[in-house]
Amino acid sequence: GGTPKTPAVENAAVRGGRGSGGAASLSGDGGDGAGDGDDGEAPRVVPIGSARRSDPANERFVGNAVSTQKYNLVTFLPRSLFEQFRRLANCYFLVISILMLIGTENPAIFDSPLSPYSTLGPLVLVLTITIVKEGAEDLKRFRADREVNARRARVVGDDGAMLDVAWDDLAVGMVVRVDNRSEVPADMVVVWSTEGAEAGTPTCYVETSNIDGETNLKIREA
Repeated sequence: GGTPKTPAVENAAVRGGRGSGGAASLSGDGGDGAGDGDDGEAPRVVPIGSARRSDPANERFVGNAVSTQKYNLVTFLPRSLFEQFRRLANCYFLVISILMLIGTENPAIFDSPLSPYSTLGPLVLVLTITIVKEGAEDLKRFRADREVNARRARVVGDDGAMLDVAWDDLAVGMVVRVDNRSEVPADMVVVWSTEGAEAGTPTCYVETSNIDGETNLKIREA
């Protein structure tokens, strides 16, 4: 009938949300908030341990899925064409091709000595090659995002058992186990670490080179 105990882990952290700049407050069933942020905003209270990505309470939080794509199936062609015609050279050759086409079809207005396709053909070829290249690069980004989002994280379940959860399914309030020398799957708050636990100051060391290029380890305390 009691609350199940969380198993001992090497390094554990709570998945936190992407805040607006103020300090976040986490509390359990009987815990106190961590205090107000420096900007005077009210602390944010997050129930810990029973979160699900599908819970209605998590709809107000940003998801943990990573997306670096520039396009999708609907926006690819119009956005790609828009990007191409932001270049002055492409606009110039398009205008010249239109003027040559008008002169060819309407000699009464002005007579064009050249076929419009002599300019329009190379322009279409260059645009096609560039758009195909953009699509191939965006497809690589999509596959890389899918690979990252499908990685598995170790989460403490309601009964204290360890569960495998995809990175994009992590939700605010989940207790996540992060092992030594492994990547951190989300924005987190450290709640426990075996390093320094006996001295009463659980501590871990984090490398943030993937974010800011810094290779020096940064100290994070629970």
